[in-house]
Amino acid sequence: LTAWMARHGLFICADEGAILPWFEDVVSVMGDSQDVTKGLSTFSSHLSEIRAALERVSRGETPGFSLVLLDELASGTEPAAGSAMARAVLESFADRGCFGLVSSHFEAVKLLPLQSSHFASAALGLCGDAQEPEFILRLGEVGSSSPLALADRLGLDPSIVGRARELLGTGSRESESILRELRQMRSALDK
Repeated sequence: LTAWMARHGLFICADEGAILPWFEDVVSVMGDSQDVTKGLSTFSSHLSEIRAALERVSRGETPGFSLVLLDELASGTEPAAGSAMARAVLESFADRGCFGLVSSHFEAVKLLPLQSSHFASAALGLCGDAQEPEFILRLGEVGSSSPLALADRLGLDPSIVGRARELLGTGSRESESILRELRQMRSALDK
């Protein structure tokens, strides 16, 4: 919204001295456009929209910087393949010189900034054991999805959540624990 407001000469909500890149275009892939009459599942529809976005920035319709917004990139399919697809798509947009924002629950996408300087991370701040959103974007942090804490908070049957924890195994819990420790360390450093 801010990019479009600036392009149309409207004042934006920002601190004095804030700098906003001039985007020639804003391309977004959001929502679910499945269409059973055309044989498009959620994932195939999503891939069609990604293909169209890649073509749009490749054809030069948007010379200069394009802002690309991708919501839950490559979700709706087998997680390992979706994660690999998400990473490949992000690398392709980066190769085209696009500036983008992506939301993802895939660990491979969250950790991409540690492997390439073309990417940066940010996480939605969560507070307490209930993992309730603070609605604060924390730049430079890797977020955790915390689906089981969310299930607890929303009142899903505790026996189901407990069984999910059992099925999840220790590896994922260890990752969550490490991410929680990193957030605590960052908070202490900020203070």
